[in-house]
Amino acid sequence: FAHGVVQNQAGKKFIIRDDKSDGFSRRIHLWQDVTGLISAEETVTLIAGCDRRFATCRDKFSNAVNFQGFPDLADDAALIHIARGGQ
Repeated sequence: FAHGVVQNQAGKKFIIRDDKSDGFSRRIHLWQDVTGLISAEETVTLIAGCDRRFATCRDKFSNAVNFQGFPDLADDAALIHIARGGQ
């Protein structure tokens, strides 16, 4: 659920920083403190997030055909290396 959203019953949305699962339970970390905004008994909606990489779009969402980025371009580190005359 990393990069996704938690939505409480009042419709307030909170961005998910990351999540961890050990196979038995899942722990979700948010970017902001939600003390007083979400109660322990409240039902929330989790919306899966995307890190905007082609592999995530293809593997997690089976949606490679609708990917709107440039999957064949080199990453920033490779471009910097080439610009400096690296091998």
